[in-house]
Amino acid sequence: MRPVLALVHVLNFALSLGMWLILGRAALGVLTGGRPSPLQTLFDRATAPLFGLTRRALPFVGETWAPMAAFALLALLRVALIVLAHPSGRP
Repeated sequence: MRPVLALVHVLNFALSLGMWLILGRAALGVLTGGRPSPLQTLFDRATAPLFGLTRRALPFVGETWAPMAAFALLALLRVALIVLAHPSGRP
């Protein structure tokens, strides 16, 4: 595997992990009813940097919409990464 392609796979994995963390935080928040739990604290600490970057990049996004905006940005970055890494459409 070419080194550039390996880097693309690592970046794709990192973006995917961020998306899953955001989904996990949302699902856990619904399941626990907002009550604090150790697992909720773990997800909060793992996703806080993503939400902070999102609020800095998009200042008009408030606290309520930061998770959705962060998820959308990660999804767009993944699509852009794949399109740029494979311009012919072949993996």
